[in-house]
Amino acid sequence: MAIIGFFVKWFSKPKRLISVSPVIRPYVHQKQIFYEVVEDFVIHDFLVKKGVKTDGGSIPLFLCSLLGVHPFSPAIIAQCIGHDVKYNAAIKIFQSAVKNRNKVLKNAAMEAFRDADNWFYDALRINNRRLRCKLFFLAVRLYSTIYFGFFRYYIRRK
Repeated sequence: MAIIGFFVKWFSKPKRLISVSPVIRPYVHQKQIFYEVVEDFVIHDFLVKKGVKTDGGSIPLFLCSLLGVHPFSPAIIAQCIGHDVKYNAAIKIFQSAVKNRNKVLKNAAMEAFRDADNWFYDALRINNRRLRCKLFFLAVRLYSTIYFGFFRYYIRRK
C-alpha cells in the first residue's frame, strides 16, 4: 500500500489551476529570436516588469517531447520568465563575486541561485503535475551546478 500511496502522491494533480499568460512579443538580436514582456504580470507573488527579455523555457528540443511541453507553453512560460529574472540577478551577484574575489558574495550568489531554483519549482507546481516539476527542477539545478561550478556547495555534507 505504501508503494501505491507513493505513486499516487508523486503523480498528484497540480495545487491549483490558474491562468497567468504574459503578453510577449518577439524581437531578433544577433540572429537569435528572443521575446520581450509587454505588460507587467505577477506570478507566485513575484512581479515581472515589462521590458524583461527572455528565451522562454530553455529546453533542448529532444527533451520537449519527453517533458510533454513546448518552451513557450502557457503552462510554463510565466514561471520561466520569472526564473530568468531571478537568475539574472543571481548572475550579477556571481560576476561581482568573481571580479572582486569575494567569498561572501560568492556564497550569496549560490544562495540566490538556489532560491531561484526553489521558487521555480514552487511556481511550476501551480499549473503542472509533480513529475514534470521535479524534472524541470533537477534540470535547472544540474545546469547551475555544472555551469557555475557549484559542486561543493550542493553536494556538501550537512
